[in-house]
Amino acid sequence: MSTSEKTKLSLKKLANAIARLEEAVSSPPSPLQSDAVLQRFEFTFELCWKTLRIHLSENEGIEVSSPKGSLKEAFRQGLIEETEEQPFVQMLQDRNLSTHIYDEIETIEIFKRVSSRHLPLLKKLLSRIQAISAGES
Repeated sequence: MSTSEKTKLSLKKLANAIARLEEAVSSPPSPLQSDAVLQRFEFTFELCWKTLRIHLSENEGIEVSSPKGSLKEAFRQGLIEETEEQPFVQMLQDRNLSTHIYDEIETIEIFKRVSSRHLPLLKKLLSRIQAISAGES
């Protein structure tokens, strides 16, 4: 698989995951719906940082191997704006919390942050990377 095909496939998977997450948050937060949103959020976040890793490697020659490293480098390279740095750190923390969460109140709080903060940030980041990738084609 060529690097451009790898990027395109990664962006397509991320766009699909974001669309499915958006679909999930459109329903009221029942316990079952909250579980679904958290599961989709975790999956979407994983695709996000891995897409960043691919983009950074192919376009900047920067190798990263972790979610935190991907976010730090994306910030340094201008993919994540200054005002978005802390919200992305919160997103990483919520992803880490959601994988081991057993508290319904905390689940609802993360659900709210996913729908109001994290999803819009993920969509903006996807658009930025797509625009950069389209410009290189």
